[in-house]
Amino acid sequence: GCDSLTSIVIPDSVTSIGSAVFDDCYNLVEIVVANDNQYYTSDDGILFNKEKTRLIKYAGGNGQTDYTIPDTVLYVNANAFANCLGIYNVVIPDSVTNVYANAFLEWRKLKSVKIGNGLTEIADYTFKNCWNLKNIEFGNSVTTLGEQAFYGCSSLKQVVIPESVTT
Repeated sequence: GCDSLTSIVIPDSVTSIGSAVFDDCYNLVEIVVANDNQYYTSDDGILFNKEKTRLIKYAGGNGQTDYTIPDTVLYVNANAFANCLGIYNVVIPDSVTNVYANAFLEWRKLKSVKIGNGLTEIADYTFKNCWNLKNIEFGNSVTTLGEQAFYGCSSLKQVVIPESVTT
């Protein structure tokens, strides 16, 4: 693992970053992208593509307790929030149309998620092993709940599945 890593600097020469990048970096406080990088940017230490339409990696050790994904984001990468230690509450705005598999995998302190109306699918393993997840509020556009989407969410006592869900 890389649990002692607290900061990452991505130079302007980087053109591609994998989806499970920086997993198990529990104490990662910030990801900094060189200003001249044509493909990536960071905001408050969080890694995005240059247009900020794709959230690539959230720095889980940054100390925030609440996070609202910016309205510019359309896609949340696989493993983007995986293994985060911080944040208790997250809001996924209406702008987000895709949250890929394992996006919130094993997020230990996550307690509450509010999903906007743009998301139609909760992908496979999206919230797997989020042990402290107690509340999830679905948007009215969700039609599909993926395989093991809430597996291991032992604090989740009740889920109200909207009528829009068919699969």
